[in-house]
Amino acid sequence: MKTIKRLPRLDGKIGWVRTSPYHNRNSQTARFEKPKGLKSPYDYAIIGAGFTGISLAIELAKREPEASILLLDALRVGEGSSGRNAGFIIDVPHTLKLDQKALEKSSMIHRLNLFAIKRLEYYKNLGKIECGW
Repeated sequence: MKTIKRLPRLDGKIGWVRTSPYHNRNSQTARFEKPKGLKSPYDYAIIGAGFTGISLAIELAKREPEASILLLDALRVGEGSSGRNAGFIIDVPHTLKLDQKALEKSSMIHRLNLFAIKRLEYYKNLGKIECGW
């Protein structure tokens, strides 16, 4: 088995982690548990605990409640790019162009963004997550 020698590098502090209820302000470390041991085999192994990885794990658990699911990330959950979006989501595209083709694309992006917002709200409510939203 290969040993991983290089992990992603953090390029600064992540503000929301430091202000979240999961952060232990005394020790300046998050209170996420370290793995105590991995069993083998798993029905599913998901690499990456960002929005996509967590969403996939939730959907798999709903569809196959008896399945064993392993969710792995090189960093603590929320320290990667999904956790660095400054804690906001929007429904409008970042750029709005006026030609017809661009308007059609912007409209599609708007619909996808609305779907993503509703889905995120669903997960927030499902997990009873208090996040000021």
